[in-house]
Amino acid sequence: MIRSLAFIPAHKIDGYDLIAKKNPDAICFDLEDSLPLNKKKYGVNKLKKFLSQHRKDKIKLFVRIDNIKKDNNFLLDVINRNIHSIIVPKASNVNEIIRFEKDLEKLEKKNKYFKSINLSFLIESVSGFYNLENLVKKSKRVKYLIYGEEDFLNDLNFYTYNYEPRLDFYKSLMNLYAKKFNIQSIYTPYLNIKNLSGLKKHIHVSKQFGFNGMLVVHPNQIELVNKEFLPTKKDYEISKKIVNSEKIKKYEGQNISILKGKLIGPPMIKRALKIINFYEKFKKK
Repeated sequence: MIRSLAFIPAHKIDGYDLIAKKNPDAICFDLEDSLPLNKKKYGVNKLKKFLSQHRKDKIKLFVRIDNIKKDNNFLLDVINRNIHSIIVPKASNVNEIIRFEKDLEKLEKKNKYFKSINLSFLIESVSGFYNLENLVKKSKRVKYLIYGEEDFLNDLNFYTYNYEPRLDFYKSLMNLYAKKFNIQSIYTPYLNIKNLSGLKKHIHVSKQFGFNGMLVVHPNQIELVNKEFLPTKKDYEISKKIVNSEKIKKYEGQNISILKGKLIGPPMIKRALKIINFYEKFKKK
C-alpha cells in the first residue's frame, strides 16, 4: 500500500536524499510535465546513472514516462530492476499498453529479472475513463490507478476557476474498478503547497471516495499525507475491540457479537482486521 507518492523531475534527481528523509512510501522520477524539453536528454541520463547505482531501500521507485509511443525505445534502455512501477500518463489505448508490456517482458527476460515491473495508469482524459475497464482487464501488470484531475478538467473543457466541478461519478468509477481488480487507487495532487489545512480537506475528500493514497508535489506535504492515509489510533482501538468481541461472545448461536449495544457481524470483523493489519504495518516503520 502506498500512501504518499512524491514526484521529482528527472533533471533534479540530486534532491532524492532530501525527499527520502521525509519518508514517502514511494518516489516518482518524472520524465513528463515537470521536465523541460531542453533538459530532456540531461534528465534521462541523470536517471539512468542514478538507477544503475541505487541500492534498494524501503522507498518504492516509480518512473513517469512522457509518451508511451515516443519514449518506448530509450525507456527500455533506462529501466532496471530497481524500478517498482512505470507510470503511463493519459492511459487510454489498450493496444499500446499490450505492446508496451510485451516489450517490458522481453527486457526482463534478457536481463533475467526475477520480478516483473508494475504499471500504473494515470487516468486523466475522457478516453481514459471511457476505456478504464478494458485497460485494467487487458493489462497483466497494472497495480495502481492514479486520478489526474488537472488534465481531465482540460479534456472536459472546464472553463472556469469560480467553482469546483462535480466529478463524483468519475472518482467513484475509478475506485469501483480498482477494488474489483484488487488495484490501489491514488488521488490527484493538491497544488497549493503552502496550505496544509486545504491539503487535509483534500485528503478527506479522497478518502470518502475510497482512495488509499495521493500524489505529492512538495516534500512538506509528505508527513501529513502519510498520517491522514493511516487509520487513526481510535480506528485501531475500535477494531481491536470488534475482533476481541467476536472471539469472546456469540449472539443467538450465530457468528455475531454485540459491542456496546451494536451488532458486530462478519463484514465488520473483516474490515476491522484490515484496519489492524494496515495500522500495524506502517506503525512498525
